[in-house]
Amino acid sequence: MEQKHILLVEDDAIVTESIVYTLEKAGYSVGHTISGKLGVETALKSRPDLIIADLLLPDMNGAEMIAQIRNDPWGKNAKIIVLTNLDDAQIKAKLLSLSVLRYLLKVDNTLTRITQIIDEILK
Repeated sequence: MEQKHILLVEDDAIVTESIVYTLEKAGYSVGHTISGKLGVETALKSRPDLIIADLLLPDMNGAEMIAQIRNDPWGKNAKIIVLTNLDDAQIKAKLLSLSVLRYLLKVDNTLTRITQIIDEILK
């Protein structure tokens, strides 16, 4: 089976380290960036099997980043999940309209649960 590649766009070093470690242990190849602008560039260049995006990023918010990815022919069908601490119904609705597969709150999900969700999406 070919190794699936995941792009994590997250600016918190501890969260990044935990997620990358957990997903690599589960057999995924994981790249990461710390900003929305780099997230767009990296996603369009590397075309990962899944993008995990935080919403609170230093240069642009995750929703803007996702909208930019969706404007690209490849990005229209990219698999994207949001992993954030921002619990906002309006933002969640907007992102679901951008075909985000899941909107996950960091505080409500363990690394094990996140890995299970990714396994379901990528199988």
